Amino acid sequence: MKYSALLIALAPAFAFAQSASPILNFEGEITNLTCNVAVNGNTSSPQIALNPAKVADLATPGATAIPTPFTMTLSGCDNSSTANIKLVPTAITASGNLKNLLTTGQANNVNMQLYNNGGTLALTSAAGVNVPVVIANGTATSQFGVRYVAEGGSAGEGLVKSSVQYAISYQ
Repeated sequence: MKYSALLIALAPAFAFAQSASPILNFEGEITNLTCNVAVNGNTSSPQIALNPAKVADLATPGATAIPTPFTMTLSGCDNSSTANIKLVPTAITASGNLKNLLTTGQANNVNMQLYNNGGTLALTSAAGVNVPVVIANGTATSQFGVRYVAEGGSAGEGLVKSSVQYAISYQ
């Protein structure tokens, strides 16, 4: 009888030990091709600050305001290579925009939209988007921008903050 009670007491611990645990995935690339990366001339922790927008400019869903360009520059590269700039959003909306990450003091119904000279970059999944660049004379430059976008109704006053991670892959 004592063994039955012990087995019943240990059963939840045993089940926990066998259940799936969260996984950390790591990935990287080993290559002879590398470049230095700068965003608006900044090589570490770049910040893209948007000017304030008027609530009236974001009164209808889909309205955008305050387009803010930025440049990603690759330098010191192998001249014969091409590269992909991979942009991975921290969080996206159902419309493929960068989700406002703030939970207090946030602007209601306002997110951010990422674009390049080819148009809006549709971030359809957490996997992000690849933007190809051609390297010439050891450098490549790609123009991007970010702007406010109204989603789900008219904008309310508050703050907006979002982010993307970037990685460079070479071909």
